[in-house]
Amino acid sequence: MPAFKYATYIARVAECPPTSATEGTRRAYRFVFNPVDAESFKPTAISVPKRFEKKPCCTDCAVSLYESEEDARDAFAELLENHSKIREKVGDSLGMFNVLPEHGPHTAPDHTGHFDLFEYVNVDLAAVTSVVGTL
Repeated sequence: MPAFKYATYIARVAECPPTSATEGTRRAYRFVFNPVDAESFKPTAISVPKRFEKKPCCTDCAVSLYESEEDARDAFAELLENHSKIREKVGDSLGMFNVLPEHGPHTAPDHTGHFDLFEYVNVDLAAVTSVVGTL
């Protein structure tokens, strides 16, 4: 198995990634900045380090994704209700790409369509992501 991109953070959390996370292929949607760049794919452990330092969590070491455009837009609308400047933090657009086994293992989507991708080193998700609309 290749090394994880955020291995130093993952090592701080027990059973991370979860054993249920598997490599596979599926479509994914994510909040991104337009134009899409690496900043759009920083996990919470990197983008909000104080949160991770206070309470390390496995999901904070992963890239948060949604299985449908509708699920992603619903989640963004919920975030926007409580955080008026959310676009500045997580992105102003919605991106789409196909998760491939070489990107890393991912969890199964939950009831909201959210799932986590634990990236392998040398993966460049920005290079394979297309903007599908604004948020």
